[in-house]
Amino acid sequence: DEIRGGLEKADKDVSKFLPGSARLGDLLAMWGPYHRIVVANHDTPPYKKQPGLRLPAFGYVATGRDPKFAKSVEPALRSAAIIASLQFGLKMTEHTHEGTGIVAYRFPEDKELADDAEGVRFNFEPCFAIVADQLVVASTVELCKKLITELKGAEKRPASSAERAASIRIIST
Repeated sequence: DEIRGGLEKADKDVSKFLPGSARLGDLLAMWGPYHRIVVANHDTPPYKKQPGLRLPAFGYVATGRDPKFAKSVEPALRSAAIIASLQFGLKMTEHTHEGTGIVAYRFPEDKELADDAEGVRFNFEPCFAIVADQLVVASTVELCKKLITELKGAEKRPASSAERAASIRIIST
């Protein structure tokens, strides 16, 4: 009872920051059973300014158990990005790839951040997209586009039993 009460309080507290009537517990219940994580090298870096430490791009793809999943999680992601924008000066950009909208955020290249002397932030162009009932979150627009292409290609072909069981597929980069 104590743990459940704590979780319900946390859900109520976090839900204050989510737009509309979305509740964290509702969003988590809508999350589907399949989750994929992808790590890939960059073909082209996301910024002209190069970081001192180069990191690969990474992405996360989740299916929705509920058809309202994607529509419910998008406003929550946009709200979180607004908070990050205020702290880091991120600028929102929108792209379209294969008919799918991508919402991305870029760090300003002309602004110094005291806690990022090496420029590690220039590895990242955080973004997300909704492809059918799947949420795509990626560290770069380049990887997000590759994931969208892969997901749209997968819609056209039947999934093998191994893909359904593992829910992981290797894509070439």
